[in-house]
Amino acid sequence: MIVANSAFGLLLGVLCFTAAADSKAVVHSTFIGKSFDVFRGDRTSLALINLVQPRTMKSSLIGTALHTAPDCTPGTKLSHKAAWAMCSVSGIGIRSSTGRIGCRDVGCTSLEQVRCNTVIDIVAFKKACGCQSVVITGGTEKGHASGKYSHYNGYKLDIALNSCISSYIQANFRYSGKRPGGAELYTDGRGNVYALESNHWDIVYYK
Repeated sequence: MIVANSAFGLLLGVLCFTAAADSKAVVHSTFIGKSFDVFRGDRTSLALINLVQPRTMKSSLIGTALHTAPDCTPGTKLSHKAAWAMCSVSGIGIRSSTGRIGCRDVGCTSLEQVRCNTVIDIVAFKKACGCQSVVITGGTEKGHASGKYSHYNGYKLDIALNSCISSYIQANFRYSGKRPGGAELYTDGRGNVYALESNHWDIVYYK
């Protein structure tokens, strides 16, 4: 059930609404058997994300992403501030080895120019796994491998290891072998790949 003081519509499996800048939006939703409320007082959009369960290959609604970003059209990229707002309201943390956040230098952790869809996917993952701690440790900063689907181009995020996240990925995603260097690969139902590295999960969101 969704309650808001502005109109909303349903189109192609995605529901979005925008609340006026001075309005209050209250969202109550059930997510994998859990209920949660989100209160926002600024301009917001609510996107319901349809993902495919990897084992059954049946489409199911597994999450919601509440964000303050523009519409996530293909190719949309975000400022660090906008991306961080999307993550923080969903309970996702961010940290770096040096304590520096928001710059794109080596040793910093930045979401500057990350793809909007990448952020929505990590928010959906946070809701799906149900883990209390999901912390981004690598984003669009320099120092990662280059390529089209790279960190710098906004397709990839690193998240810190913990037993809850690892158990969820290994139980629900398809094991896809190993990449050069030995990192185990797991593929979700949408083709996104999660690589188990020594101290983090390296994730590429292709969609």
